[in-house]
Amino acid sequence: IKNQFDICIVSSWSTARLAYFANLNYIIYFVGHDIRTPPFEKNNTVDYFEKSLFNFGFFERKFYREVLNNAVSCVTGSQELFSYLKKYRNDAYRIDRVFVDPTIFNPNIEPVLHKKTKFTFFSPQRIGVEKGTHILWDALKLCKNDFDVLQINWIDDRTQESKITSEKILKTIPHMVTLIDKIPHSEIGKYYSFVDAVLGEMMTGHTNSIEREAALCKKPVLNYNDPNMKSFLDGKEISSPFLPQTQNINELSELIDKIVDSQKFREDLAKKEYAFMMNLTNLEKTSHEWDELFLKSYLKCKIKNKINFYKKYKSKFLFLI
Repeated sequence: IKNQFDICIVSSWSTARLAYFANLNYIIYFVGHDIRTPPFEKNNTVDYFEKSLFNFGFFERKFYREVLNNAVSCVTGSQELFSYLKKYRNDAYRIDRVFVDPTIFNPNIEPVLHKKTKFTFFSPQRIGVEKGTHILWDALKLCKNDFDVLQINWIDDRTQESKITSEKILKTIPHMVTLIDKIPHSEIGKYYSFVDAVLGEMMTGHTNSIEREAALCKKPVLNYNDPNMKSFLDGKEISSPFLPQTQNINELSELIDKIVDSQKFREDLAKKEYAFMMNLTNLEKTSHEWDELFLKSYLKCKIKNKINFYKKYKSKFLFLI
């Protein structure tokens, strides 16, 4: 396959190392903890976990650093992730706009065939500290209204510590939350269309794929929005309209109740979020930004020689060690 392409795009460390071994020209697209806690950093962890996410030795860390250095380009979105990436690559590239499939995420999607007897929220995030499930569920217990929450039964088990903390959170499930099976990505838009509102993540402070997709279905979305994290679009910093702008459980519970009580409030919020996402996911503008990155990366490839014989086999030697 590699001989059929000039450049490949990878979006995880496992695919990046494969591209490295295959002697490909590759672009690494970073999302989430892949760049917040890279495997070449010693004893790296996040604020809400005590143990390091990796337990790699010297040669393993050196290998992954070489995988990063050998990438033709490295790109990420949002100022928060970009601030991590630019520490490791002086030529780090930032693209805030993202691709979302408008054929499966739009206001005209037919809802899934389910019965609904009261106001219903949808919460498709993983259950875990990283997504702020503990914050959301503590707030739900303070709410005064009667409503349902459909929560996908999906815990964060990527590390032993995240699995343990997720299982502890699961034991505190509020009475209004019902666990449902995982849903294929191609079908999840039908659930956005079915419910009255969507509960997003309450930890990182910016929108992820779930919030973007739900907003494009014109559903009101509650998602912690750090006011210091702004999107950079068309040369300007733009603030996100998503709410809440705090992780305070009392304010969050009041906001959830307000979503249930006020049709005008949730419709106004949904319109603002929809307009913001239509700009953030504009296909023409997003494509243009990626075109520019592809061109710059291709020109780099023309200048830069392919990995030489020595470096290629040195990498295999390091990996075997």
